[in-house]
Amino acid sequence: MIKELFTLIKMLFTSIGKTDAVTVKKMKHFPFQGYAALMWCGTIIQREDSTDKIDCLVINHERIHLAQAKWKGSWILYYISYLWNWVKHNPLAPSSYYLNKYEGEAYANELKDYYWMDYNGRNLDKYDLGRKYWRLYPSATQYKNYIKTIL
Repeated sequence: MIKELFTLIKMLFTSIGKTDAVTVKKMKHFPFQGYAALMWCGTIIQREDSTDKIDCLVINHERIHLAQAKWKGSWILYYISYLWNWVKHNPLAPSSYYLNKYEGEAYANELKDYYWMDYNGRNLDKYDLGRKYWRLYPSATQYKNYIKTIL
């Protein structure tokens, strides 16, 4: 587990680079039990014991996160901003993940194959909706369907 943790920390301090390719790396301990995969510094980290398939929709969603990070300029700045957006929507509530503007933009545009190609960040703040929307759309599916209608 320590070796994997150091690998993840090392990735955080690497340059974002110019590639738009999203790679998949399997790990034994990350992501934590209950999660099939997560995006970390341009790489989809998947549990070795996961049987979930990484499909085109997931890759497109993660490419949007990669474009967001490039727009921020570094992995550290991206993750600080991402974390702040999660915390401000009460991280103990299940809705905080979906109310994060970075996730909102990625979910809303994951069906658009090339949304990430000419990314400039100008639409990001449109997805900073606040807690009231989670009350209006109590299930994750309802919220994801709503957020796709924003633009």
